[in-house]
Amino acid sequence: MKRPNTLRRRLMLLATAVVTMLATMVVTSPANAAGPRPDFRSPWPCGESRQYYHHSSEVYNALDFSLPGGADFNTPALATAPGTAHVHSGGGYGNYVVIHHGGGWTTLTAHLHSVSVSHGQYVTTGQEIGRVGSTGNSTGPHLHYEQTADGANQRIILDGVALRYSPAISHHTSGNCGGSGDSLAGQAYLVGHAQHFVGVTPSGNLTDISWSPSAGVTDQNFGGDIVGQPFGYFHDDLQHVFARGTNDTLLHWFRSGNATPGLDHWGTEGKVKSDPTGFAYRTQQHVFFRNPDGNLEHRWYDAADKQVRSGVWPGGEFVGNPYAFVHKDQQHVFARTADGGLKHWYWWPGIEPGVDDWGITSGVASDITGFSYGNQHHIFFRNTDGHLQHRFFNDPSGTLDGGVWAGGEFVGDPHAFVHGDQQHIFGRTADGDLIHWYWWPGIEPSYDNWGAVGVVAGDPVGLSVGGQHHVFYRSNDGTLGHRFMGADGLVVDDWGGNLRDDR
Repeated sequence: MKRPNTLRRRLMLLATAVVTMLATMVVTSPANAAGPRPDFRSPWPCGESRQYYHHSSEVYNALDFSLPGGADFNTPALATAPGTAHVHSGGGYGNYVVIHHGGGWTTLTAHLHSVSVSHGQYVTTGQEIGRVGSTGNSTGPHLHYEQTADGANQRIILDGVALRYSPAISHHTSGNCGGSGDSLAGQAYLVGHAQHFVGVTPSGNLTDISWSPSAGVTDQNFGGDIVGQPFGYFHDDLQHVFARGTNDTLLHWFRSGNATPGLDHWGTEGKVKSDPTGFAYRTQQHVFFRNPDGNLEHRWYDAADKQVRSGVWPGGEFVGNPYAFVHKDQQHVFARTADGGLKHWYWWPGIEPGVDDWGITSGVASDITGFSYGNQHHIFFRNTDGHLQHRFFNDPSGTLDGGVWAGGEFVGDPHAFVHGDQQHIFGRTADGDLIHWYWWPGIEPSYDNWGAVGVVAGDPVGLSVGGQHHVFYRSNDGTLGHRFMGADGLVVDDWGGNLRDDR
């Protein structure tokens, strides 16, 4: 709980009993067995490194993170996964926040100089919950951090890395970069506890069909005149939705809560020739699209100075729609060339944007989809044989791997996402059947159809929500079909609405 020095060693034996009692008080054991481990990210900002250590008198399986000389004092402490914050103060922990993530999982972040959230507030991955301090039983600024399942402290995993337990100093670099949990971008995404799907009506308007525990299913028309499909995400307490207008201009809606959305264009008039893609990254919102020259154009807004910036990434022309996501502190964008090759653009702090092809010079017959998964980043696409092709890069070895997943032919563009330690991809057949591919450690890639036969009339999109994974698609009658797998098995319903047929 304290940075190592002589005074702390003298006090540690006396403090241990108090700290252990407090840990018992602040984390209660849920009635049900713990669900899948959330995708915990580091409790400090993206790309930054912290030293950490564990000592024998510490709360079992807790770790302390700091910078030498107290340089992290008053720097942001971040939520490591989405959940409901419980704020506490006093005793050995000083100011501390316990986040309940669902499925019996909680995290505790202690010794905060100040707290940035209110008791009972829902927080997202990467949201600031407080500032690093030295309150309570502490002799220098640091973060005391715990992960708990069903009331029992667990060995800590951050950014897909199992951290070392030793009294010697180790180091870890944060992957809390807006690419996980409910900050993920897509046609389906989370805003707090609410699930949102953004689509297009037959008249070309943006429709936001959402479900929340309090309001059930609601449908709101944002207006606009849209080509292709939109995407959205939640960032900086605002819901953001992006689409391409019929005048080849970016349409960017933004709103807080259920307020009337604002609309701007980020200086893109006449420049957008594809569906936009993007993500939240630190204090920034990023969008990519194909410009009139066929190249990858980049726009981003930085909340720190409220400025929109732009640039064109090198790499030449491409076709179709790009797909972007965050992996650790890295930005990755994928697309295909007119002759079926792969384009992979990448950037991270300290380098200029680069481009390669991951060894794929032909065979790509759809738009790309993909995700960050621990120390790997993955992509999937429909190959020229109509099958699901997989490719991934493994950071520790610096190697590429992949193959074709069994499941037969499909049409349109697939959509991939991570649910816990599982990988899920959805697609559709020419006959309107759903194809669901899945993999997790210990099994070979497999597939099923979730009972959706002859009912899928648009490319499906998936979403991970706590202990459930969901799929959305346009039904034959134009309404939004919805299925999800939870603790009680498969649930099927219809969210209504009226969606345009873009097949």
